[in-house]
Amino acid sequence: MFRRPEPRLQTSGETISLWVKGRQLWQIDRREVLKVEIYKVDLITLDDIRCDIRFGDPASMSIVTFSEDHPDWKLLQDWLQILPGFDTNWPHRVVKPAFVENRTVVYQAPRRSHEP
Repeated sequence: MFRRPEPRLQTSGETISLWVKGRQLWQIDRREVLKVEIYKVDLITLDDIRCDIRFGDPASMSIVTFSEDHPDWKLLQDWLQILPGFDTNWPHRVVKPAFVENRTVVYQAPRRSHEP
Protein backbone atom coordinates (compact mmCIF):
# COMPACT_ATOMS: atom_id res chain seq x y z
CA MET A 1 0.00 0.00 0.00
CA PHE A 2 1.32 3.43 -0.95
CA ARG A 3 1.60 5.95 1.87
CA ARG A 4 2.11 9.59 1.08
CA PRO A 5 4.83 11.14 3.27
CA GLU A 6 3.29 13.30 5.98
CA PRO A 7 4.35 16.97 5.84
CA ARG A 8 5.91 17.93 9.17
CA LEU A 9 6.29 21.28 10.88
CA GLN A 10 9.48 22.41 12.57
CA THR A 11 10.03 25.50 14.68
CA SER A 12 13.26 27.30 15.32
CA GLY A 13 13.08 30.49 17.34
CA GLU A 14 10.95 32.96 15.39
CA THR A 15 10.31 30.68 12.40
CA ILE A 16 8.10 27.75 11.52
CA SER A 17 8.66 25.65 8.40
CA LEU A 18 6.98 22.80 6.56
CA TRP A 19 9.08 19.81 5.48
CA VAL A 20 8.30 16.82 3.25
CA LYS A 21 10.82 14.03 2.69
CA GLY A 22 13.68 16.18 4.03
CA ARG A 23 12.83 19.12 1.76
CA GLN A 24 11.67 22.46 3.13
CA LEU A 25 8.59 23.68 1.26
CA TRP A 26 8.20 27.02 3.01
CA GLN A 27 9.18 29.00 6.10
CA ILE A 28 7.35 31.75 7.95
CA ASP A 29 9.02 34.23 10.25
CA ARG A 30 6.72 35.36 13.08
CA ARG A 31 7.31 39.00 12.05
CA GLU A 32 5.83 38.22 8.60
CA VAL A 33 2.47 37.00 9.96
CA LEU A 34 -0.23 39.48 8.96
CA LYS A 35 -3.40 37.70 10.05
CA VAL A 36 -4.50 34.38 11.55
CA GLU A 37 -8.07 33.11 11.28
CA ILE A 38 -9.47 29.95 12.82
CA TYR A 39 -12.80 28.52 11.73
CA LYS A 40 -14.88 25.38 11.54
CA VAL A 41 -15.78 23.37 8.43
CA ASP A 42 -18.94 21.28 8.72
CA LEU A 43 -18.27 17.86 7.17
CA ILE A 44 -21.78 16.60 8.04
CA THR A 45 -20.73 13.78 10.39
CA LEU A 46 -17.94 15.77 12.02
CA ASP A 47 -16.40 19.22 12.11
CA ASP A 48 -12.86 20.12 11.13
CA ILE A 49 -11.16 23.12 12.72
CA ARG A 50 -8.92 24.97 10.27
CA CYS A 51 -6.36 27.73 10.63
CA ASP A 52 -5.44 30.18 7.85
CA ILE A 53 -2.17 32.06 8.23
CA ARG A 54 -1.64 35.10 5.98
CA PHE A 55 1.99 36.17 5.76
CA GLY A 56 4.54 38.06 3.72
CA ASP A 57 4.28 41.38 1.93
CA PRO A 58 0.72 42.77 2.30
CA ALA A 59 0.61 43.51 -1.43
CA SER A 60 1.34 39.90 -2.39
CA MET A 61 0.71 37.86 0.73
CA SER A 62 0.64 34.08 0.89
CA ILE A 63 -1.89 31.97 2.75
CA VAL A 64 -1.39 28.53 4.26
CA THR A 65 -4.21 26.48 5.75
CA PHE A 66 -3.86 23.82 8.43
CA SER A 67 -6.38 21.30 9.70
CA GLU A 68 -6.63 20.19 13.30
CA ASP A 69 -6.04 16.68 11.91
CA HIS A 70 -2.43 17.55 11.05
CA PRO A 71 -0.13 15.73 13.49
CA ASP A 72 1.68 19.00 14.31
CA TRP A 73 -1.48 21.04 15.08
CA LYS A 74 -0.40 21.52 18.72
CA LEU A 75 3.08 22.67 17.65
CA LEU A 76 1.47 25.19 15.28
CA GLN A 77 -0.86 26.49 18.00
CA ASP A 78 2.03 26.82 20.48
CA TRP A 79 4.05 28.80 17.91
CA LEU A 80 1.12 31.08 17.07
CA GLN A 81 0.24 31.82 20.70
CA ILE A 82 3.49 33.74 21.09
CA LEU A 83 2.21 36.37 18.62
CA PRO A 84 1.43 39.54 20.58
CA GLY A 85 -2.30 39.79 21.17
CA PHE A 86 -3.08 36.26 19.91
CA ASP A 87 -6.59 35.32 21.11
CA THR A 88 -6.15 32.13 23.11
CA ASN A 89 -9.91 31.98 23.82
CA TRP A 90 -10.76 31.20 20.20
CA PRO A 91 -12.17 27.69 20.88
CA HIS A 92 -15.17 29.19 22.69
CA ARG A 93 -16.05 31.26 19.62
CA VAL A 94 -15.29 28.67 16.94
CA VAL A 95 -16.70 25.40 18.25
CA LYS A 96 -20.27 26.55 18.96
CA PRO A 97 -22.87 26.99 17.63
CA ALA A 98 -22.99 23.91 15.40
CA PHE A 99 -23.38 24.10 11.61
CA VAL A 100 -21.81 27.57 11.45
CA GLU A 101 -18.30 28.40 10.21
CA ASN A 102 -17.64 30.85 13.07
CA ARG A 103 -14.58 32.33 11.34
CA THR A 104 -12.61 34.16 14.02
CA VAL A 105 -9.63 36.50 13.62
CA VAL A 106 -7.26 35.41 16.38
CA TYR A 107 -4.37 37.64 15.35
CA GLN A 108 -4.09 40.80 13.29
CA ALA A 109 -0.69 42.42 12.83
CA PRO A 110 -0.50 46.12 13.61
CA ARG A 111 -0.56 48.28 10.51
CA ARG A 112 2.86 49.35 9.35
CA SER A 113 3.30 53.07 8.74
CA HIS A 114 4.14 52.58 5.02
CA GLU A 115 0.96 50.53 4.32
CA PRO A 116 -2.04 52.23 2.70
